[in-house]
Amino acid sequence: MSTVSPRPVSVCALTLLLAFWGTSVAAADLGRLFHTPAERHALDQPRETVVDHGEPDAAPVSRRIDGLLRSSTGRATIWLDAEPLAPAPLFRLAPYPALELIPQPASQLRLHVGDSWPPSARSADSSLPRLHVQRHRDTLR
Repeated sequence: MSTVSPRPVSVCALTLLLAFWGTSVAAADLGRLFHTPAERHALDQPRETVVDHGEPDAAPVSRRIDGLLRSSTGRATIWLDAEPLAPAPLFRLAPYPALELIPQPASQLRLHVGDSWPPSARSADSSLPRLHVQRHRDTLR
């Protein structure tokens, strides 16, 4: 008659017991898996948006003109601070072949690649328009 020794079973049980005991001790350090009701309520509430109105007489930020492009359809693209944009209505491109940007109220000025608008932040005239631009719509033609 052969008898099975209980030794392998008890060793396996002891190993599993120690393994589970070690994870329960480590789980106490991890914290809660889910939020408490108070934390969930705080997460559900909309955050207050802080609006910084800045200084009322803040000087406009000078933007660098990195490139001008006129397509064969007449559509213009300017690169301001390395971002391709459509020019604002107060700015127009000079007639072909010149690649110059002309501000409407100051038509004697000609802006070229490498220039900044307004010309300098310190001497920016309040009558000069700001260089507002809009993004081109992503359309493939």
